[in-house]
Amino acid sequence: MLAKTLIVRLEATVLDELGVTAPAVAHALVDPTAAFNDVLGVLNTWAGCIDSCSDGQVLSVRLDVLPTLPSGLKSSPVAGSRVEQVGLLQFNSTGTTHVDSVDIPALSGGPTVVSGGRIVLTSGAPCAVLRDFLTGGGTAALQWTNAWQQAISSFAAALISFRSAGRALARDTYERAL
Repeated sequence: MLAKTLIVRLEATVLDELGVTAPAVAHALVDPTAAFNDVLGVLNTWAGCIDSCSDGQVLSVRLDVLPTLPSGLKSSPVAGSRVEQVGLLQFNSTGTTHVDSVDIPALSGGPTVVSGGRIVLTSGAPCAVLRDFLTGGGTAALQWTNAWQQAISSFAAALISFRSAGRALARDTYERAL
């Protein structure tokens, strides 16, 4: 018997006659050496079962893989980090003139990441390594794309942005005691 140790979450979005959507969710353990097509087959069968049991329309399905985090990642957030401060690495993709962004929430304020109010993109800097990783084409089993499955073709730009999250930056700043 194969070891089923990889946690996955299956989700189907179901639409009712009134235009309201709701998720149907199931969790499973998968053998990490299983063929991806086998896992997709199970997802499709599950979606068919949901469709048969529901009067709603299944609009989409989603498969989230929840592996164990790799070692070496931070064990806690850096003091002062805020997910509202977002680094955006923008990329060109084949078949479109639009640029698409990869978000970096809680962009580091460290000098190898941000300098002079700009994202550092010199060789070896963390954001440059990420840029090169994403424009490198991927692997034999994976190709980086935008949300419309158009292959990333080149780097376009980097910028710093602020985006509202569950707790707005301004409110959080004013609520803190000095």
